[in-house]
Amino acid sequence: MPHDWLLVTNASHARIFKIKSAIGQPREMQLIHSIEHPESRMKVHELLSDKPGMYRSQGFAPGGHAQDIQNNEMERFAKELADIIDHARTLNRFQNLIIVSSPHFYGLLEKELSGSIKHLIKKVIQKDYTGVVERDLNRLIFPKRTALLKTMEKSG
Repeated sequence: MPHDWLLVTNASHARIFKIKSAIGQPREMQLIHSIEHPESRMKVHELLSDKPGMYRSQGFAPGGHAQDIQNNEMERFAKELADIIDHARTLNRFQNLIIVSSPHFYGLLEKELSGSIKHLIKKVIQKDYTGVVERDLNRLIFPKRTALLKTMEKSG
């Protein structure tokens, strides 16, 4: 049976969780993918110097060439994530998708998501929670349910 998926991402790191939930029970989250894209964090000179056949000039032309190079890496990662999610959708691995992403990267990711995926998005939170440990994600992403369960535990 397909479950919901939770994508927690920024421009250089993504985690995908499978979420199982039952009424009156806390959500159970299971990490199924952790994907790194260190190129998004690299300085422009590191990106250029590591590629064979690339010639590095003394500077960059006006107009943001350096920013374009870094943005291309972020776009490449957004495309990679969109492809992973779309492939999983075709295999019916999830019913709904929750996306938690840094705002700038969400804009890049949204451009890459197919219409089929966009229809499955249940919730979007534009914050960078990639550094948040798994046990705290539940509280941050589903605060009402977490508070309700605590109330039920106290009264029960």
